[in-house]
Amino acid sequence: MAEVKQKRQELFRGLPDTGFIEDPQLRRSIDAANEAILWLLRRTDEVGDEYVFEPGDGIGIRVTEKSKGVQNVFVENTQEEYVPPEEEPEEFLVYNDYGSDIPAYSALEVTGVNEEGIKEVTRPTEDNLNPALVVFNTLPISSGEAGPAQNAFDVDAIFTYASSEPSVGDELGTQADDFTMEVGNQGFIYQGTHDDTYDLGLVRPSATAAAGYDGPFKVVKASDTTVDVQGYNVGASRLFRNYVILGSNTAEELAETTGVTITAECYVCLKITYVASAYVLAVVAVASGSFDSVQSATEYYIPLAFVKWDGTGAIIDGTPLQLQFGIIEGTGRAF
Repeated sequence: MAEVKQKRQELFRGLPDTGFIEDPQLRRSIDAANEAILWLLRRTDEVGDEYVFEPGDGIGIRVTEKSKGVQNVFVENTQEEYVPPEEEPEEFLVYNDYGSDIPAYSALEVTGVNEEGIKEVTRPTEDNLNPALVVFNTLPISSGEAGPAQNAFDVDAIFTYASSEPSVGDELGTQADDFTMEVGNQGFIYQGTHDDTYDLGLVRPSATAAAGYDGPFKVVKASDTTVDVQGYNVGASRLFRNYVILGSNTAEELAETTGVTITAECYVCLKITYVASAYVLAVVAVASGSFDSVQSATEYYIPLAFVKWDGTGAIIDGTPLQLQFGIIEGTGRAF
């Protein structure tokens, strides 16, 4: 018989709800039909290998079969006392199309589905990805291989936060060219801390309108002190246009606008100016207490979003609150 490999509990990350033990290279799901256990193990594991965790704890497995491709092994339980948990988090395989290894508990962007029906994933390519395009791998995934992942619609997904530990209720989202998620971005709501030693937290998709909105004049936080107004951008797959219809004969388009500076609590507004028989469009920040006084005979302001300000840190507080949805349309000319 193959040598029994002892695994000490402190080497593994525990699951408090079951008392079962796992580590970043060892994970299982339960096949209820035959009570076998499907593990994702190291490539060095061989048929006949046995594992126990704490002697006498009733948890033990023996490798009975290895499959090819995704490095799965089937094992049997060697301890009759072991009772599988009644419920398992929803997991599925994803294929690493990034070109390099992906660390565990990364936020990943779905880019397609391969011929085997497995989602292909990569490192996020932009901030604030729609949650429907984001999954979270629960193990490291080598380049060109498949591994397990979850989406936050099914479970409180485990992810890696970017800097300091968020607070419950904080909104956060993906970052371009980064596997972590950042507070102040949008798409997800922080549910709590999973493991502060490794900067791991739990998230669910945000239910706010702004997080789900992806259309004309969408305002997004770009940095601690700037916002962008998204618009037509083929490279970013944004095909909507920021049209402003000002009567039956006049339609103008606001181009995608980046780097609008924020210095206080304000409305991010579309400013329409009538100059030399032509309309000029721009994006400006208007102090929240001054909005009613900026309108004039030649300047017309339409609020697109409201931005809160953290005066202590001198940074934008949270995610802009979207106020404008869809194109802007008036029944007559503005001037």
